[in-house]
Amino acid sequence: MSSITVAVVSVNVTMNTVVWYIKRVAPGRPFMGWAMGNGIFTPGVNPTQEISGSEMFRTAEYAVEFAQEQGWNVASIIDR
Repeated sequence: MSSITVAVVSVNVTMNTVVWYIKRVAPGRPFMGWAMGNGIFTPGVNPTQEISGSEMFRTAEYAVEFAQEQGWNVASIIDR
């Protein structure tokens, strides 16, 4: 099992459109970067600015599958 823990998070783009992102998390550190398509993370400094450089998924299931393919531990799915 990987030591990398992530959460899959929904973001409402419009009233009828929801997309999903993966963020790295750890106890006491709710944001450590967004996952990028190459399996690494953004720096984890500013979630708002960094989200544009991250991988977007159409469903939570696709995001979870991507995370599992990377060997990451999916701790939660957050549907806002």
